[in-house]
Amino acid sequence: MLSLVKSNVSSLAAVRFTASRANINVFMDPAGDLGAADDRRALLAYGQSQYAQRNYANALTAFTTALGQAEDDRMRILDNRSATYCKLGDLDLAFKDGKRMLKLDKSDARGYLRTAQVLQLKKRFEDALRLYEHALKSVDSKDENRSKIEVFKAKLDRAINPPRRDPFSIFPPEIIAMVLQHFNVPALLKLLRVSKRWNQLTVSLGQAFSRVDFTLARQHTVPFQAVRAYCVRHAKFIESAVVGCITPQNASKTLRLLSRCPRLAELSLNVQLATPEDIKILHDFTGLKQLVVWHRELTSAEFNSLLAACPTLEYAKLLLSEAKKRQDWKSCSPAPRIRSLCLTFYEMTVMNPFFFDSSLKDTMPVLEELEVSGVDVEMELHGVDTDLSDHPSLCTLSLNKFTLDAALKALPTRLEKLTLNSVLIDPVIGAVPVYSFLNGLSKLRVLSFSSLSCDIGFMIDGYFSALESSLTPDLTILDIAYCNFTAEELVPFMKKGYLRSVTELGIPGIMGMNDSITEIMIDTMPSLKMLNLSLTEVTGYSVKLLADAPNMNLERILLLNPATPISRDAIEYGRSKGITFR
Repeated sequence: MLSLVKSNVSSLAAVRFTASRANINVFMDPAGDLGAADDRRALLAYGQSQYAQRNYANALTAFTTALGQAEDDRMRILDNRSATYCKLGDLDLAFKDGKRMLKLDKSDARGYLRTAQVLQLKKRFEDALRLYEHALKSVDSKDENRSKIEVFKAKLDRAINPPRRDPFSIFPPEIIAMVLQHFNVPALLKLLRVSKRWNQLTVSLGQAFSRVDFTLARQHTVPFQAVRAYCVRHAKFIESAVVGCITPQNASKTLRLLSRCPRLAELSLNVQLATPEDIKILHDFTGLKQLVVWHRELTSAEFNSLLAACPTLEYAKLLLSEAKKRQDWKSCSPAPRIRSLCLTFYEMTVMNPFFFDSSLKDTMPVLEELEVSGVDVEMELHGVDTDLSDHPSLCTLSLNKFTLDAALKALPTRLEKLTLNSVLIDPVIGAVPVYSFLNGLSKLRVLSFSSLSCDIGFMIDGYFSALESSLTPDLTILDIAYCNFTAEELVPFMKKGYLRSVTELGIPGIMGMNDSITEIMIDTMPSLKMLNLSLTEVTGYSVKLLADAPNMNLERILLLNPATPISRDAIEYGRSKGITFR
C-alpha cells in the first residue's frame, strides 16, 4: 500500500511540475530575488522552480502570494500549493486546498487527483477510492486527466481489494481440515454451497460434523426434514448433540434418529417430548457418557431406570419432580462410572435423599462432583445416615436453595470445594444445630457460604480448630456473602494465620467491614489476589491502603454498591498500581 501511494505521488508530481528551464529563466531575476517576480505568472513559475530544487518553503511563499493576486487560474495555483504542503508534511492544509479545488470546479479532474493523493498520504485509502469513483461520474470523458483517474483508481482498488485466492491453492488439505474442525455446524453447511470441491472436502471431514447443536439454527423451529437429513448423512460421525428449537413431536423423532448413531456420547435435551413415555427412548443410548435433560422433569422411577439403562454415564444434569409432591428417594440404581451429578428438584418434598446417605459410596463410588439445587424444596433426613466421611472420591459439593430438617453429620474427608447457598436448617423440626460437619476437612480449598442464617463463625472456628497443629490450611478461596456473620468474627482467623494462603476473599454485605479491618487484612493475608468488598462500609482509604500494601500484590477489587461512594481519585490511584475494579 505504501509503495502504491509513493507511485501515485511521484506520477502526479511529474504531471504537475513540468516546466522548461527556458521559460523559468524568462520570469526569474538572475539573483533569484523574489521581488523581481511582480506578477502572478512569474510567481507561479518561480514557485515551480523552487519546488523542483526542493526549496519548499520558498515555493509555498510564492504560491501563496500568487494566489492572493490571481483572479483566474486559481485551480493551477491551488494544485501547486497543495503539493507543496504535502512535501512539507502539512497534510491538513494540503487537504484543505484540495477541497477548495473541488469547490471551484467539480468537473475538473485536477481537484479529484490532488485530493485523492492527499487522502492516500493520510492513509484514508477507502475514502480515496470512493473519491476516484465519484470523479469518474463527474469528470467529462474529454478531460485529458480522466485517464489518470482511471489508472490510479485501478491501482488503489487492487491494493485495497487484492484478488481472492482459493485456500486450496495456498494450504495443503491437512491444514484446511484442521481449521475446519473448529467451525460450527451452520458454518460448515455454508461451505457445502461454495463449490463442488469444498463440498467434497467438507463431507469427507466426518470429525467436523461430530458435534451438532440445533439451537444454533437461525430459524426458531428447525424443520424435521433438515434434522433427519443431517442425522442420516452424518450418523456414523455424530458424537455430541444438543436437541432444541424443534417441536415436541419432532423432538421424540429426533431422539430415535440419534439413538442409531453408534458414536454418540453426549446428549442435551432442551425441549419437551411428545408424550411422557418417550423419555424411555433415552434407554437406547447405551454408550452415553454425558446427559443433560432440561425442560422435562424426571420422576424417581424414571431417574433410576435411566441410570440402570445407561451404565456408562459419567456426567448427568437432570431436572426432577413428582406428581405427588412428596416422594421417597432412598433407593438409587448403581451408577459405577458417574463422576459428576447435578440434580435440581422442583416444588416437592424429598424424603430420605440417597445423595445424603452413607450408602452413596457404594452406589456411586467414583462420584467426584455433586450439585443439588431446589426450587421450593424441603428435604427430610429422618431415615438417612448423613455421615459421608467415607466416600472415597467426592471432592466437590454444592448445595443450593432448599430446606433441611436436620444438619449433616459429616462430609467427605477428601472434599476440596464446598458451596452452601440459601440452605436453611429448619429450627422447628431439627434439633439445636451443632454444625460440626466442616471438622476434619483438611484438603478443603474452596469454601463458599451465601445467604445462610446459621452460625458461620462457629463452623469456621470448628474447622480451623480441628486441624492438627502440624497442618497448614489449604484454603485458597473463601466467600462469605450476606450471612449471619460480622467482620470482627473474621479478625481472629486472620491474626492466627489461618487465612495466609487465601488468594480470593469475598465478603459482600457482611456487617462491620470497614477501613480498620482492611488494615488487619493487609498485615495477615499476603497471598490475596482478588477481594470482593461490595455492600460494605469501606472508603477510598481502604483502596489506597490495598494499593500501597508492600507485602500484597492485589489484582482485582469488586466494589458494587458500597455503603459510602468510593472517590474517583482512589479508584484511579488503585488502577495506577495495577488493580482492576468492577
